[in-house]
Amino acid sequence: MRRKFTIVELLVVIGVITLLAALVFPATQRFRAQGLKTQCLNNLHQLGISLNSYVIDYKSHLPVIPSMTPESPKDPFWLNNVLGLSPETYHCSADSQPKYDGQTYFGRYGSSYEWNVMCNGMRIDNKTVASMVVNGVTVDITDVPLMTDADDFHGKLGKNCLYADGRTTRNLEGVKVE
Repeated sequence: MRRKFTIVELLVVIGVITLLAALVFPATQRFRAQGLKTQCLNNLHQLGISLNSYVIDYKSHLPVIPSMTPESPKDPFWLNNVLGLSPETYHCSADSQPKYDGQTYFGRYGSSYEWNVMCNGMRIDNKTVASMVVNGVTVDITDVPLMTDADDFHGKLGKNCLYADGRTTRNLEGVKVE
């Protein structure tokens, strides 16, 4: 004759499993958030490679983009139409909250990233030509982000940035002022 589980034993096992799940769930959420941020960094890296190709074709000049964000996803002067990459390259995976006219930032504007209009048309191959004055201080263009996340999609993990030299970083790290 086999012994069966009692209700108390079954409830204890369910309680232990629930407790273990509660301990593991926050860790998996952090890993997921880090994964989304890394995927976003990869998108910015792809944009940097494409911008580098653009700069080579246009005598070391960055494109002139009229605004930080496009008026609509079909704006002919926005970066996605200038560079001609897949629309998904401009979509940060963490951009999932519909808070812009009931849409995500990407859904509303066609890009999860903002362009730094201060860098419009600048040369990136000559540091003396490609410097700018910000708040009375001269800053080398390689230390100014060309593009950043348009909103705080990554929460406590901060914004991702793309610089003129092609590097991507988190939270405006490593900006040097001369």
